[in-house]
This record gives sequence, structure tokens and C-alpha cells, in this order.
Amino acid sequence: MIYCLNSFRILHLKKNVDVNINMHIELYSILGINHNASPADIKKAYRKQAIKWHPDKNTENQEIAEKKFKDISEAYAILSDPEKKQIYDQHGMDGIRAQSDGGMHGNPSDIFDMFFGNGRNSSQKQSAQQVEEVEISLFDLYHGCTKNIEVECLKRCNGCSGMGSHTIITCKTCHGRGVIEQTIRMGPMIQQMRQMCSQCHGQGKYPSPTDKCKNCKGKGLATYKKNVKFTIERGSSPKDHSVFHYEGSENKNGDPSHLVLVISEAKTKGSLERHGSDLFMRKTIQLSDALSGVEWEFTHLNKESLCITETTVIKDKEKRYIPGYGMPVKGTQSYGNLIIEYNVVYPTHLISKNDISQFIDVTTFQKSAKSTRKQTKAYNNTKKKNNEQQYHQKQQQHQQHQQQCAQQ
Repeated sequence: MIYCLNSFRILHLKKNVDVNINMHIELYSILGINHNASPADIKKAYRKQAIKWHPDKNTENQEIAEKKFKDISEAYAILSDPEKKQIYDQHGMDGIRAQSDGGMHGNPSDIFDMFFGNGRNSSQKQSAQQVEEVEISLFDLYHGCTKNIEVECLKRCNGCSGMGSHTIITCKTCHGRGVIEQTIRMGPMIQQMRQMCSQCHGQGKYPSPTDKCKNCKGKGLATYKKNVKFTIERGSSPKDHSVFHYEGSENKNGDPSHLVLVISEAKTKGSLERHGSDLFMRKTIQLSDALSGVEWEFTHLNKESLCITETTVIKDKEKRYIPGYGMPVKGTQSYGNLIIEYNVVYPTHLISKNDISQFIDVTTFQKSAKSTRKQTKAYNNTKKKNNEQQYHQKQQQHQQHQQQCAQQ
């Protein structure tokens, strides 16, 4: 009996379709669109209003923002569904409540998260990203800097509203709805299936292939350049990145992507290389310098002139470690090590014993006034120092043990 009454009510209301369409405009007003808006226009309007009235962006008027955000989410949930939209156009919110026993259910934030790809469910739509690599010099990575980066982006063509043509054809396959409904009868059961229209890709309309937009050449997207301020923290590493939300290229519906700027270390001709939080350099010296000691100087990334003094014999590929002269560790006041690897140049031919004295030519060096001298004891391998200390301790213990044995 109830089913018959509801059916009678719907049939009765269908006679006043034209009147009801004009009356039920509240949800369209909330999104700022008219009754003839396409699915793409509804989606674009929701994105604009949802970002504007999201409670997280309106902390001062949070109560008003929460109510607005809820109304916007409810309007989108109804108007984005072709079946609910048709019921609303004909019967208003009374028809929606009769169908769902009370209107909208669920959290408005769930619709926002699903729309913008912030939900935890991997099956939900993820927001698109435009990823751009930015080359930064080792000097700028050491000190940190802010750069104005010019990025090439795509934007929905204003000439054709992203359609690629001035002549828009309503899809005859789905009759402009964007979806195709199929009714499958299985014995006494009837199943209704809905799927996206393959002809118009769910848009309900498509551009005429013979009347392409001259502004975008039928692509629906125009290219433009924008400047973005990119801040690089001191000690940043390659692959570190910053995300600029909704600052990237748009699709044909006008939905912006997230712009992601990724750091890439620029190749330089300097002697310093980065190895994690350490700085590494190779120093080539002559065999004579390796045997007799050497002194040399170079300018560090911190603009300090370091004078390196070697007072011991240097082996080929031997390394020296200077603590505190590596890269700054991001987010801290700590620094890595400066690692110096020596490459000893050997003679290319045999030398007679009588000519050895003539072959040895020690490099002469004159220290600059601004240089900071780093003695061998200050930077020799810490591990080597510890080994020497342990060796002396063992020697002393052995001598004490021998003395005790002699006394007994």
C-alpha cells in the first residue's frame, strides 16, 4: 500500500515538472551555478566553494564555515549524481528525503577528501601532480637560499572553456547525461547497471572535430609561465622537495594539480663533492711531497681559507678527516666532515740512484694572510688516533706486568 501511494505521488508530481524545475534552485545557488550546468561545471564549482569555505581555512569564523561547508558538500553530493539530480529537479529536497529517508548521510569532509585525493583508501582518486626538477648549486645547498623559479604550466583555454572547439555537440549515446544505464533481467530479478559513456568520456558532450579552437589548436589547454618562490633550507639534499598545493597545471575541467619542485644538485667544476653530510675532495701531490711533508691551501664553501699542513709520510689514497667542515645537517646546528683523499703521483720511468737527489723537488708554498692553519694533529683520522692511544696503553700494561713478574 505504501509503495502504491509513493508511486502515485511521483506520477502526480511529474505533471508539474516545469514548475518544479524553476522552484528547486537552492542547491544550484549554493554552488553558484545555473540549472543547466554540466557535470564539469558542477565539479568546478564545488572545488572552488569547498576550498573557500573549508573550516581549516576559516578559523576565525569556524561555525559559519562549517555550516557553509556542509551545505556545499550536500549540494555536490546530490547534483553530481545524475539520478539524484533528476529527482531534485522534479521534487526538490522532499523527493531526496523520501528516497534516502532523511537526506544526506556521512561526513562532508569525506566528500572533500575523495574529491581532492586526500582519503586513506587507495581506490579513491588522487590529486594530480606536476613535478619539476630544479638544479641547485652545492654552494646554495650549503648556505640555503630563496629562488624565483619560472615554471611552464597548462591552463584551461578561455577561448573554448577547455572543450577544444567552439561547437559543442551533445552526446547522443547518453543524451547528455554522461552515463549509460542498462537494465538486466535475471528471472524474477531486475538489475540496473550504470557505466560511464565511452563516447563523451562522462562529460555529456564533446567538441566538434571540424571546428577546432584556434587559441589552443583543439587541445583545450593553453601554455603559460608563472613564477614561484622556492626556499631551499641549508643542508638540503637532492630529492628534497616542496609541494605548492593547487599551483600546478590545470586539466580541461579547470582542476589544478599540485606543483612539486624537486631539488637536483647542479654539476660544478669545483673540487668538492657531496657524500651525504660529508664533503669530499681529492688532492694530487708529488711523491717528493708525500715523503717530505706538504703544505697547501684552499677556499672552503663557508668562504674560509684553510691551510693544510702535513708533517707525516702520506700514502697513496690515504684520507684525512676534518670534523665540522662538511655539509650542515638539515634542521640542526651540526656539520659533517671534510674528507681529503691524497693521490700521490709516482715517476713514469725508473731513476738511477745517483739521480734521485736531483729528482726530488719539494713543492714551495706561501700561506695567504687570511688562511686558517689546520695542523696534522687537528684533523688526522680519529680512528687512527684511537688506535695509537690503545697501542700505548697496551704497551704500558705489558711493561707493568713484566715489572711485577721480575719483583716476584
